[in-house]
Amino acid sequence: MICGLFWEKKMLTEILQDKKIILYGAGCCGAIVAELFNKQGKEIYCFFDANQKKKGTSVMGIRVEQPHWIEEPEQYCIIVCLLKRGVIYTNILKNMQQLGYPNISHIYDWKNYRELFQDQALIISPDVKKIKRNWQSYEWLNGKLADQESKETLKAVLEFMLDLDEFGIDHYPLEEQYFAYDIYHKIEDEYVIDCGAFKGEVMDIFIKKNAKYAHYMAIEPDKAYVKELERKREEKGKSKITVVSMALSDCRETLCLSNYGNENSIIREDGTERVEATKLDEFAKEYPCTFLKIDVEGYEKKVLKGAEKVIRKWQPIIAVAAYHHEEDFYELYKIIEEMTSGYSFYLRSYMNLHETILYAIPEHRRSKQEIN
Repeated sequence: MICGLFWEKKMLTEILQDKKIILYGAGCCGAIVAELFNKQGKEIYCFFDANQKKKGTSVMGIRVEQPHWIEEPEQYCIIVCLLKRGVIYTNILKNMQQLGYPNISHIYDWKNYRELFQDQALIISPDVKKIKRNWQSYEWLNGKLADQESKETLKAVLEFMLDLDEFGIDHYPLEEQYFAYDIYHKIEDEYVIDCGAFKGEVMDIFIKKNAKYAHYMAIEPDKAYVKELERKREEKGKSKITVVSMALSDCRETLCLSNYGNENSIIREDGTERVEATKLDEFAKEYPCTFLKIDVEGYEKKVLKGAEKVIRKWQPIIAVAAYHHEEDFYELYKIIEEMTSGYSFYLRSYMNLHETILYAIPEHRRSKQEIN
């Protein structure tokens, strides 16, 4: 095994030195990978993307092209930037081989090149040493989860992080993310706070599933996405939707935001856009929240801490993204448990590690019996 890792790293080092890199996939993952390579001093030749709408555009200042043959294809290394393998990756691999490219890899093939992922904005290369060091915390969490499916999901996610075997993770369709109606009851007068509303995709699905909802508060710090949210507010009806252009934290502070190819925004110390942040408690304490969704690309713990008064007063369902840091699973649980009582906790996956949600369900909304 040690020998294998040595030769794998040696090969990747040679690629960094000798090959021109093409990233396949001009989305959020591709943009983050481009940034990681740039920090290693390696320029990206271009993006390949089969989406016609992206042809001729640029991501992170790098041009996007349709996949095609380039003279001397052996001089290039194509890295497929998808957060899963499967049929899509297999088809891309075949297409690139047919075009004559001999050097094709998935971004997960680079997982042991830890130098590349020192500043990763999402878990592409899990920190195995950290996971093993905190193994007792995962075992502790396993004992706290409310149903067998949650325990099996945690086990599969840990196996994925340890060896990136994503095929063992049973998952629901992505459009069902946040809507786990097998574990909580729907109500007609739902008051939603959406922290990290992005372009409103979750809002769209929620409104489709809940035509008689009471109100939806969409909170988003990125001005480009706020414009799209405002457009949807006009389209769906102003009276039941509020759009808040604000970052959230556990205190008032100024944060820096990085936009990854108009596919995602992440708070980072070296971000290019400055945004003001405050606690959710500062302006939403009196909002009768029944459902609190938090997906803020790694800032979830601070947002939770800044929502303590909302959570204590209104006892909402909490659905929080638990896949941005290896320790999120148990640390998010501890934060909620220390704030309030009477909650049951569930884990559900909607793709692989990268779409795993921790649900905290108050007793009055619970639709499943606990196994503990």
